[in-house]
Amino acid sequence: MNKQNLYVSVTDKISKLISNIMFGVGIVLDILTLLLICASIDMKDFSIFMISMILFFLPGTSLIFFGNKRKRKAKLMNEYLKYINTRHNINMDTLCQEIGVNKEKAIQDITEMISKKMINGYMDETNSLILSEYEKMAEEKEKQENEKTIIIKCPQCGAQNTVSIGVPQECMYCGTMLQDKNHAKV
Repeated sequence: MNKQNLYVSVTDKISKLISNIMFGVGIVLDILTLLLICASIDMKDFSIFMISMILFFLPGTSLIFFGNKRKRKAKLMNEYLKYINTRHNINMDTLCQEIGVNKEKAIQDITEMISKKMINGYMDETNSLILSEYEKMAEEKEKQENEKTIIIKCPQCGAQNTVSIGVPQECMYCGTMLQDKNHAKV
């Protein structure tokens, strides 16, 4: 499994597009507010000023704020993912130093990323992030190294069967119990 492909980037095209749309609409609403304020001054009508503030300025400013917040959060999540993609066991202190965030913030963000299934792993009792993919790969590798296999020809049907030494097994084609002459009954 290629480490670079374990986790995808948070700021994909759709996320960037949403952030940019929020920011752009917010700017348009705030510019419209300025135009309406100028019109209310010319007409000496205070009600236009209040309407423009309520209908355009507050929503526009909110969209700008939340669009930027979303963009900053996606950038931070990408920094975490870049760091995580190159390691399999992540110490939070080292992560915090590399990313430039405090430990509480990093633990909160990583926990959120795990709960949103952006990262397949868990935090252990020492607040280290353990990635499940690497754990599974290590277990499989260890199992393969510890498990010796041989190929045995079935005496009944003649099929070739790969079996683990010392593990009773039937032929996968006819069900006959297999036996290795060089080892104990398999």
